[in-house]
Amino acid sequence: MFEFLTRDKELEIILQKLYMNASNNYKDAAQADFTEFKEIMSDKKASGKLGGKKLDYYEQILEKLTITMDHYTHKDQKANFSGLMK
Repeated sequence: MFEFLTRDKELEIILQKLYMNASNNYKDAAQADFTEFKEIMSDKKASGKLGGKKLDYYEQILEKLTITMDHYTHKDQKANFSGLMK
């Protein structure tokens, strides 16, 4: 009856790791977690283990994360040396 209230445990664990790594500025680890999230979600969707409101919920998260993680890398980080150069 309240299937949408129960979340997918595997995806939730990956999301927790991703958010933790992102909050600690571990960009490479967060990107790896994001890739794992996309792959697991895709597999569950294809096998029919994820559907209905759960699928809608995780697709919304994926959409937001895709935008956020697009340029979330160390190479895109701007170095600011203005305080050191006088």
